[in-house]
Amino acid sequence: MVVSESTYGRDEPGPECSYLKARAGTIGTRLHDPDPRRKPLKSYVFRVVIEDDVTEGGEKAYHAFCPVLKGCHTWGRTYEEALANIREAIELYVDDLRESGEPVPVNAEQGAVEWPTPAVAVNL
Repeated sequence: MVVSESTYGRDEPGPECSYLKARAGTIGTRLHDPDPRRKPLKSYVFRVVIEDDVTEGGEKAYHAFCPVLKGCHTWGRTYEEALANIREAIELYVDDLRESGEPVPVNAEQGAVEWPTPAVAVNL
């Protein structure tokens, strides 16, 4: 998962969500920004884990979490839905950190790295 940040926050509004659920994706990436007041964009890449799970009703499901972001868990009925939900969960989690003035965790051993420039992740 890649999350890019800028001084002005995300470029488009997203759905509201609880603290434990968040959004992730590449946001606000521009190669050249004519506004000199804007800080350069940084990108964060977060490793996620998606595991087989079962709903309370006994149906197959998937549990997804980001090890470096404590409490950042979600689930989905399919692998793809769990991946989309954890992407959203990470972005909201990072938004909460930024709004409260806390640093975004960076720990290469747990799969969280920072780039000083915009980046795009491709999952294959």
